[in-house]
Amino acid sequence: MDGLMHVPKGHPSDASTGLGWLIYAALMLSVSATVNIVWGVIALADNYYWGGDFAASGHPELLGWLWIGVGLFELAVAGLVLVKSGLGLILGIFIATANIVMHLSVVDAHPGWALVAMSANVLVIYALVKPWWTGE
Repeated sequence: MDGLMHVPKGHPSDASTGLGWLIYAALMLSVSATVNIVWGVIALADNYYWGGDFAASGHPELLGWLWIGVGLFELAVAGLVLVKSGLGLILGIFIATANIVMHLSVVDAHPGWALVAMSANVLVIYALVKPWWTGE
Protein backbone atom coordinates (compact mmCIF):
# COMPACT_ATOMS: atom_id res chain seq x y z
CA MET A 1 0.00 0.00 0.00
CA ASP A 2 2.92 2.38 -0.38
CA GLY A 3 2.70 3.59 3.21
CA LEU A 4 -0.77 5.15 2.80
CA MET A 5 -3.42 4.49 5.37
CA HIS A 6 -6.76 3.27 4.09
CA VAL A 7 -9.75 4.87 5.79
CA PRO A 8 -13.12 3.33 4.90
CA LYS A 9 -15.85 5.72 3.87
CA GLY A 10 -18.51 6.29 6.49
CA HIS A 11 -22.18 6.05 5.82
CA PRO A 12 -23.66 9.35 4.68
CA SER A 13 -26.09 10.86 7.09
CA ASP A 14 -29.71 11.20 6.01
CA ALA A 15 -30.22 14.30 8.16
CA SER A 16 -29.11 17.74 7.13
CA THR A 17 -28.83 20.88 9.20
CA GLY A 18 -31.05 22.95 6.94
CA LEU A 19 -28.36 25.65 7.04
CA GLY A 20 -28.21 25.89 3.25
CA TRP A 21 -31.90 26.72 3.04
CA LEU A 22 -31.61 29.33 5.80
CA ILE A 23 -28.65 30.97 4.04
CA TYR A 24 -30.65 30.93 0.80
CA ALA A 25 -33.64 32.50 2.55
CA ALA A 26 -31.49 35.23 4.15
CA LEU A 27 -29.75 36.03 0.86
CA MET A 28 -33.01 36.14 -1.10
CA LEU A 29 -34.63 38.33 1.54
CA SER A 30 -31.61 40.67 1.29
CA VAL A 31 -31.78 40.80 -2.51
CA SER A 32 -35.53 41.35 -2.40
CA ALA A 33 -35.08 44.09 0.21
CA THR A 34 -32.51 45.84 -1.96
CA VAL A 35 -34.81 45.71 -4.99
CA ASN A 36 -37.75 46.96 -2.92
CA ILE A 37 -35.70 49.91 -1.68
CA VAL A 38 -34.58 50.74 -5.23
CA TRP A 39 -38.19 50.52 -6.45
CA GLY A 40 -39.23 52.85 -3.64
CA VAL A 41 -36.57 55.40 -4.55
CA ILE A 42 -37.61 55.21 -8.22
CA ALA A 43 -41.26 55.71 -7.24
CA LEU A 44 -40.27 58.82 -5.26
CA ALA A 45 -38.26 60.17 -8.20
CA ASP A 46 -40.70 59.33 -11.02
CA ASN A 47 -44.45 59.68 -10.43
CA TYR A 48 -45.32 57.66 -13.55
CA TYR A 49 -43.08 54.63 -12.97
CA TRP A 50 -45.88 52.38 -11.70
CA GLY A 51 -48.50 53.25 -14.28
CA GLY A 52 -52.01 54.31 -13.39
CA ASP A 53 -54.14 51.20 -13.05
CA PHE A 54 -54.05 50.29 -9.39
CA ALA A 55 -55.10 51.60 -6.01
CA ALA A 56 -52.00 53.61 -5.06
CA SER A 57 -51.53 55.31 -8.43
CA GLY A 58 -52.85 58.58 -7.03
CA HIS A 59 -50.17 58.60 -4.32
CA PRO A 60 -46.81 57.53 -5.82
CA GLU A 61 -44.88 59.03 -2.90
CA LEU A 62 -46.84 56.89 -0.46
CA LEU A 63 -46.13 53.81 -2.53
CA GLY A 64 -42.44 54.73 -2.71
CA TRP A 65 -42.15 55.09 1.06
CA LEU A 66 -44.07 51.84 1.53
CA TRP A 67 -41.58 49.93 -0.65
CA ILE A 68 -38.64 51.55 1.15
CA GLY A 69 -40.10 50.73 4.58
CA VAL A 70 -40.79 47.13 3.64
CA GLY A 71 -37.28 46.83 2.20
CA LEU A 72 -35.62 48.12 5.38
CA PHE A 73 -37.75 45.82 7.54
CA GLU A 74 -36.88 42.94 5.23
CA LEU A 75 -33.14 43.60 5.65
CA ALA A 76 -33.54 43.39 9.42
CA VAL A 77 -35.51 40.15 9.11
CA ALA A 78 -32.82 38.70 6.82
CA GLY A 79 -30.28 39.30 9.58
CA LEU A 80 -32.51 37.55 12.11
CA VAL A 81 -32.96 34.59 9.75
CA LEU A 82 -29.21 34.35 9.28
CA VAL A 83 -28.66 33.99 13.03
CA LYS A 84 -31.45 31.36 13.23
CA SER A 85 -33.75 33.44 15.39
CA GLY A 86 -37.21 31.94 15.86
CA LEU A 87 -38.71 35.41 15.59
CA GLY A 88 -36.75 35.90 12.37
CA LEU A 89 -38.21 32.73 10.89
CA ILE A 90 -41.76 33.80 11.71
CA LEU A 91 -41.20 37.36 10.48
CA GLY A 92 -39.47 35.97 7.38
CA ILE A 93 -42.55 33.94 6.49
CA PHE A 94 -44.73 37.01 7.11
CA ILE A 95 -42.58 39.40 5.04
CA ALA A 96 -42.22 36.91 2.16
CA THR A 97 -46.01 36.52 2.09
CA ALA A 98 -46.44 40.31 2.21
CA ASN A 99 -43.93 40.61 -0.63
CA ILE A 100 -45.98 38.22 -2.75
CA VAL A 101 -49.08 40.35 -2.16
CA MET A 102 -47.17 43.57 -2.93
CA HIS A 103 -45.82 42.11 -6.17
CA LEU A 104 -49.30 40.99 -7.16
CA SER A 105 -50.30 44.66 -7.04
CA VAL A 106 -47.65 45.64 -9.60
CA VAL A 107 -47.86 42.65 -11.92
CA ASP A 108 -49.60 44.81 -14.55
CA ALA A 109 -46.76 47.36 -14.59
CA HIS A 110 -43.80 44.90 -14.41
CA PRO A 111 -45.03 41.34 -15.04
CA GLY A 112 -41.67 39.65 -15.59
CA TRP A 113 -39.99 40.88 -12.45
CA ALA A 114 -43.13 40.47 -10.36
CA LEU A 115 -43.45 36.79 -11.32
CA VAL A 116 -39.75 36.13 -10.63
CA ALA A 117 -39.98 37.89 -7.27
CA MET A 118 -43.14 36.01 -6.28
CA SER A 119 -41.52 32.69 -7.19
CA ALA A 120 -38.42 33.53 -5.16
CA ASN A 121 -40.61 34.46 -2.19
CA VAL A 122 -42.43 31.13 -2.41
CA LEU A 123 -39.02 29.42 -2.19
CA VAL A 124 -38.11 31.62 0.78
CA ILE A 125 -41.26 30.51 2.57
CA TYR A 126 -40.39 26.88 1.81
CA ALA A 127 -36.83 27.40 3.07
CA LEU A 128 -38.08 28.89 6.33
CA VAL A 129 -40.77 26.26 6.92
CA LYS A 130 -38.69 23.21 5.91
CA PRO A 131 -36.74 22.87 9.19
CA TRP A 132 -40.03 22.76 11.14
CA TRP A 133 -41.49 20.10 8.84
CA THR A 134 -38.49 17.82 8.96
CA GLY A 135 -37.46 18.53 12.56
CA GLU A 136 -33.98 19.74 11.59
